Amino acid sequence: MQIPRARWRSRRSSALAEAAFWIAAFGTVVATFVYSLGPAPSMLHAFPAADKVVHACAYGAITLTWLLAAVWRPGRGGGVIAGSGLRVVIAAIFLGSAVEIAQHVVQRDAELLDAVADTVGALLGFAVWRLVRALDRTTPR
Repeated sequence: MQIPRARWRSRRSSALAEAAFWIAAFGTVVATFVYSLGPAPSMLHAFPAADKVVHACAYGAITLTWLLAAVWRPGRGGGVIAGSGLRVVIAAIFLGSAVEIAQHVVQRDAELLDAVADTVGALLGFAVWRLVRALDRTTPR
């Protein structure tokens, strides 16, 4: 049985979107590890509290991309761990704390306020995801 051309294109674009979300999810984690455990990037001193903004953005991006890749996203619905949104947020918060501890080992500054910024970022990523989910009326929950 042959798949109609339009349906084949839809499956192909869906597979490409799936791959892109997973690449983004893993990419945010890898980039965060590289920037957190390697030499301190100069952008951390661009303005007062730049360090905290970078932390919040990094963990917001990690949380949002993992939620979209693994839990739920528009056009696909539930993912491989559907219903585990809060677990993703908690995992991101624990990851941020673990990276702060690891920074001490690599002679970087480990700060409690960085972990707080990581938590704020993870919660903001979750809030954005929840908003996208609430606004989407076409995708199954």
